Amino acid sequence: MADDFISYAHQELPLKSIKKFAAQYEGVNVAELLGANEGNFPVLVRDGGDDYTAMWWNAYMGFTISMNDDSVLMYALRQFLLDNAYPRFESFYDAQAYSVAHDWPRKAIPEG
Repeated sequence: MADDFISYAHQELPLKSIKKFAAQYEGVNVAELLGANEGNFPVLVRDGGDDYTAMWWNAYMGFTISMNDDSVLMYALRQFLLDNAYPRFESFYDAQAYSVAHDWPRKAIPEG
């Protein structure tokens, strides 16, 4: 990640502050910033409440959870995905079923 961004990792912040601090990512492709490419791309999965959680489809491992302790960066990612029509699923089960039905790419982990 670029040094131009302020990290808020390991800080408990109120939502109002998170939204304010997330403005540093305006105009930035946050998915790309975090490593999105054709073999590793983010999707949104409803987390059981009214909100979505960012997950990643990885061609080698399938779905993985986006683990990051920077609530500002994760908010910016979620907003970027919402604003740019990334896939949204109502549950992890729905996401998994969709990936199988649409033959999302899978690759064998290289040996050695």
